[in-house]
Parts: sequence; C-alpha cells; structure tokens
Amino acid sequence: MGAHYRVELEFQKTAGTREPFNHSAGVQVGIRATDLKNAYWLRLGVFDNTEHELSIEVNGAGFTPLAPKVAGDIETGRWYRVRLEARGHRLRAWLDGVLQFDLVDRRLPAGRVALWGTG
Repeated sequence: MGAHYRVELEFQKTAGTREPFNHSAGVQVGIRATDLKNAYWLRLGVFDNTEHELSIEVNGAGFTPLAPKVAGDIETGRWYRVRLEARGHRLRAWLDGVLQFDLVDRRLPAGRVALWGTG
C-alpha cells in the first residue's frame, strides 16, 4: 500500500443512465483505498452528470465532499485524461490537464488505487 504516488489514466464513457436523481452514476477513481468503504474518491459526472467532486468515504458511511463541487459532465464517446496525486497529506486531481481539486486531508494516510464505474 502506498502513501505517496501519482495515478494517470485515460477513460471513455461508452454508455450512461438516464435515470433521474442517480447521484452515484459516473466514473470514480479512488486513492489511498484500503477497501471500497475507505478511500478518497474523485467522482466525475455524478449528480445526474452535472458535477465532479473529491470526497472521502470512511467505514462505508457514504461520500463526504472535501471541497466545493465543480460543475461538469462526462460526454459519451469522448476520451478523458485523469491524474491524481497523493503526497503527504496533500491531494490533487486534474481532468484533461486542468487542476480540479487541491487540498489537504489527514484521515487516510496510505492505500491502493481503486476504479469504479456506475450508471
């Protein structure tokens, strides 16, 4: 399990839900995950594909945003680049080269990378 690392990936959304109020639908990349119930999550295209957020989940108690949400959607058929960095207590996330989140949180000091796609 790592404490300091950078994750870079490309993804393409191939389909999505049309279900209203599906707040978890989207692409989610976790860092410092000890399991799927304890991780920092970059959540892209959530809240009916209208927002992105960086959140924490501890003991499966649900997602708690760590910073204000950023307006944005994930288009079907388009490729995206994501970069996440964890250095010390600092967490940063980029989407297509644009910094979306830059913050400090001390709750999860180490863990693995996790990928999650829904909706």
